[in-house]
Amino acid sequence: MEKTPGTEFAAPQRTPPNIIQIETAKISQDEILQMVLKATPNVFLVLNPNRQIILANRALGDLLDVNPLEKLYGLRPGEALDCIHSTEHLSGCGTSKFCSTCGAIRAILTALDGIADVGECHIQQRHSGNTLEFRVFATPFTFESGQYIFVVLNDIS
Repeated sequence: MEKTPGTEFAAPQRTPPNIIQIETAKISQDEILQMVLKATPNVFLVLNPNRQIILANRALGDLLDVNPLEKLYGLRPGEALDCIHSTEHLSGCGTSKFCSTCGAIRAILTALDGIADVGECHIQQRHSGNTLEFRVFATPFTFESGQYIFVVLNDIS
């Protein structure tokens, strides 16, 4: 399928890689957040306002067999998880027409509006063909006047 620019659902804007690195360095200094990341057995992500991963726990690396986790920073959740729809637009995860029914992006967008939300998503992976099923908990939080989203993925397969 040919990639097209733009979006059919969520905003396409992205944060540049150098800003992702600054956000990651800033937020990873928080000791309490580091303890939460280590203590949470489920996949735990910190997303910036453009829905890009700026921090994740080892559970994500274990699920995807990725090390170091920094390889995933700057990606959106569906891109990191290899969702078949995450490559339909140049703008990536959240921008295809299929994303409008995804419980993950819907919960994340609600959290971006300042309201915690829960949704479910079923991701068919592009390369393996495997299906991942998650209950997605998205919670807004503020850190040093910046707005972020905590996302926890609970495997329900």
